Amino acid sequence: MGKMNRLFVLLLAVFIAGNDCAFPNDDTNDIKNEKNIPDEAVFRENRATNRTAYISAESNYTITSKWYPYYAYPNNADDVWYLQTDKGRRIQLTFVTFRLDYLGNDYLKGGDGEDASTAQLFSLSGSVIPTDKVSSGNKMWLRFTSDDSVSSAGFKIVAQSVSMTGTYIWYDQIYP
Repeated sequence: MGKMNRLFVLLLAVFIAGNDCAFPNDDTNDIKNEKNIPDEAVFRENRATNRTAYISAESNYTITSKWYPYYAYPNNADDVWYLQTDKGRRIQLTFVTFRLDYLGNDYLKGGDGEDASTAQLFSLSGSVIPTDKVSSGNKMWLRFTSDDSVSSAGFKIVAQSVSMTGTYIWYDQIYP
């Protein structure tokens, strides 16, 4: 066997052995701070597509689209996050990166409460980084959906628990 063939076999063996590291963790049950989630913070049983995070006072939780930052998010995604913090506090979302389908067919929606079909506060698409979003109470949901065509890099959001005191104003960009 020539040197090139041996090198190829060696590289192939390394790739196969290390293939677990070639793709990001796809375990939807891997929830940051899971040991700190109180029983009342778990809203849904289906952890395959829904994720619940409890954010204690003055802490934060990072939310990313699937496969971010390694690959574009998958087509036909439908992921829901439920966030909860202490009573008397709010949840503030700060968008670190945001890049969805340029055709506007993929959306990140969010709202107050524990039901992702009601109390919608915003619907986002495109690649402009949104302004911070703040819940009116201590519970908030996010739902990301993508269609079966173009996908993009995705998003990274930092959710943090903030005091109820103070005024929060959203300045969304308005386009002609």
